[in-house]
Amino acid sequence: MLAIYSKPSFIPFPRALLPLAFACIGVPAFSAPEVDNDFYLMLDANSYEGSIFSEESGDESGEEVFLRRAKYSLNVAFSDTFEGEFSAEYDEIEDEFKVKDLYLTINVGSNFEFNVGQFKGPAGLEKSQSLKYQYFMERSLATNIFTFPRDTGVRMLFDGNGWNLDVAAVQVDSKEQGYDDGLALSTRASVMPYRNEDRTRFIHLGANWSTRDGVERRFDINEPALAYSFGNTFRSPNYQADKVDTFGLEAAFSLGVVSLQTEVFNQSIDDRRGQTYEQDGYYTTATWTVFGNAREYRKGEIDLDKDIGKTLELAARVSHVDSANFGDGDVADVLTIALNYYPTRDYRFVLEYEQADIDSYDDGNLLVLDGSAVNARFQWVY
Repeated sequence: MLAIYSKPSFIPFPRALLPLAFACIGVPAFSAPEVDNDFYLMLDANSYEGSIFSEESGDESGEEVFLRRAKYSLNVAFSDTFEGEFSAEYDEIEDEFKVKDLYLTINVGSNFEFNVGQFKGPAGLEKSQSLKYQYFMERSLATNIFTFPRDTGVRMLFDGNGWNLDVAAVQVDSKEQGYDDGLALSTRASVMPYRNEDRTRFIHLGANWSTRDGVERRFDINEPALAYSFGNTFRSPNYQADKVDTFGLEAAFSLGVVSLQTEVFNQSIDDRRGQTYEQDGYYTTATWTVFGNAREYRKGEIDLDKDIGKTLELAARVSHVDSANFGDGDVADVLTIALNYYPTRDYRFVLEYEQADIDSYDDGNLLVLDGSAVNARFQWVY
């Protein structure tokens, strides 16, 4: 953990100027830019039951069919040096349209780049992979709790010979009136001690760290522990956070058709009232490529083979998170088993089973909850 620091002055890159910056760079300086479009949608079905229930619905069981995500991405290569990235998505459960990525990339040689704008910052191995190519329908509970959404700022990425470094400084928007915007610093570093020629057998080791100002009166965790549509079933105490430090370690090992991946997290929260809170968690994933193309390791990430054919994957994951402090908060364990089938890279069918157990503490009183869900997804990439 980093010692307490003085907040540096930080001038954010205004979001409203990003489209203008793209246009100014793309039109006068370059001709005939290369344009790459990407669109995908996820149609989900969830069926859940148990003593875990959603406060939003008040139900202890239910079924949902919904549009999990419709996302459009645009990449414009103005030259070998300058690129622009834009993406936006719609989520039916949140009933919200969001701009996700909006940034300019400056490539310095083949291994070094800068990003300026709104982007996904450095985080763990699971967070770095796109949701559309996860082993499961959703990232683990631990990853969702101990990583943060996209922010606006500057970022540097370096792809070395067997190692990678990702560093970012971003603006953290205040959601409470009367609080100034803050600053987040984050970094992720990884090494590759071994990889074979076809990139399917490898060893990965990494670490990530972030520190951010607490710019909200309340910093509390509300995440679905079970099905995405089920509501906020994992909760933490309500912190009056002054500073939030997060540290993670990650490792992955693959023999091609069989792989193992794990991450552990620790989060320290300095409260405005003088108390320090600790939260921690982990996940571990085991996978088997029953038939088809095993996944590849590239630039510190695990991804599908670009020429993937018919592929079936079986994956199992356990995730644990503990937010209990001084008699308040939750301790959760989640088991997820999934079957992934890709007829081609453009289509994906997922069938998934989840089991969650939560010990929920409120002023020292314990409530034991459990639940299960069966989930399915159809995904189409255009």
